[in-house]
Amino acid sequence: LFRDVREGNIKTIEGKKYSERSNADYAEVFSSFWHWWIRVNRKDGKEVYDITEDLNKQKEESKFVWITKEELEKMLPYFSEDEQIILMFVFDSLIRAPTELMSLKVKDVFQREGNVWVGLPKEITKTGFSRTLNLLYCGEALLRYISKKELRPEDHLFSFSYPVLNYKIQQVGEKIFDNKI
Repeated sequence: LFRDVREGNIKTIEGKKYSERSNADYAEVFSSFWHWWIRVNRKDGKEVYDITEDLNKQKEESKFVWITKEELEKMLPYFSEDEQIILMFVFDSLIRAPTELMSLKVKDVFQREGNVWVGLPKEITKTGFSRTLNLLYCGEALLRYISKKELRPEDHLFSFSYPVLNYKIQQVGEKIFDNKI
């Protein structure tokens, strides 16, 4: 079964091949279930063979890419002023892009106790729970951006092409960091 998943003989509901990470996750879940099944049967005096011993549960190394504040600041001069605000905002808030980022409205940004905050309504979050984020790095710059653009409360906070900006980020990253992931 796991070989068939890994080799692509068994596909996702969309007809795509499972990733190695999915295979390892599935093997882990199956292994947990099987060990529970062994315990249940042992209580009834039945011997069940552990068929999970040969499963490959080793997960693929994460492909998630992150940067430090210092690395971000090296990249910023390669971007327009508006792009810089977007990059600093994403870095500061850890907001999910593009879905949550592109759904934010100006009314979601507010000041409290001398700080700039962003309230993510539950309707736009992946989890379905609202979140409130304190912007420690780009709050004042974001307020200047809103004022300069003369954005109204119902306007979207950012309006740009996510694929184009993402491509530019990749190009700048390769230029500055020599293709280092």
